[in-house]
Amino acid sequence: MSRDKNELLDHDYDGIQELNNGVPFWLSWMWWISVVFAVLYFLLYHVLGVWDLQEAEFQAEMSEAKAKVEAVASKTAAPEVSIEDMIAKGAVIYEDECSACHGDSGEGDVGPNLTDKYWIFGGSVENISKIVADGSSEEGMPSYKKEIRPADIKAVANYLISLEGSKPEDAKEAEGELFERK
Repeated sequence: MSRDKNELLDHDYDGIQELNNGVPFWLSWMWWISVVFAVLYFLLYHVLGVWDLQEAEFQAEMSEAKAKVEAVASKTAAPEVSIEDMIAKGAVIYEDECSACHGDSGEGDVGPNLTDKYWIFGGSVENISKIVADGSSEEGMPSYKKEIRPADIKAVANYLISLEGSKPEDAKEAEGELFERK
C-alpha cells in the first residue's frame, strides 16, 4: 500500500506531479453502505410493499383529515331552515342592504325592478345569489360577499323570487330577459 502512495503518474500539469492515491477507506465504505441501502429500500418499499410510499401515506393522511373535517362539519351544520324562515330572513337583509337602490317593495329606484319576470343576469336562485355576492361593475351593483354570509345571500335570493308578480306602485319598466319559472 505504501508503494502506491509514492508512485508518480507519468503526467504533470504546470509542474505539479500527480501521485497515484487511492480512494479513502471511509469513502469506499460510505459508497457500499449507500448501495446496500438503495437495494434494501427498493426491495422493501417497491417490490415487497412492507411500508407505504410517500404518495400512499399522503392519501391516507388526507382521507383521515377529510373524515375529521366532515365530523366537525356534521356537528356544526346549520339546522334545516324552512323556506318561509329563509324568505323572512332575506326580507330583513333586503331592507337593510338592498332597498336603497331597488326600493322598499322591489319596484326599482336606482336599480332595476325586481318584481317582474325580467332579469338582467338570470332569475334562478344561483344567478341571483351570484350577482348579489359578486356584484356587477357595468350595472353599478356592489359586491356583498364580504358583508353577507353565503347562506344569507341565498335567503335574499329566495326573497327576491318571492317578490315576483307583486306589482307595487311606481314600478320601473322591465329590464333584461324574460325568465319563466318551472
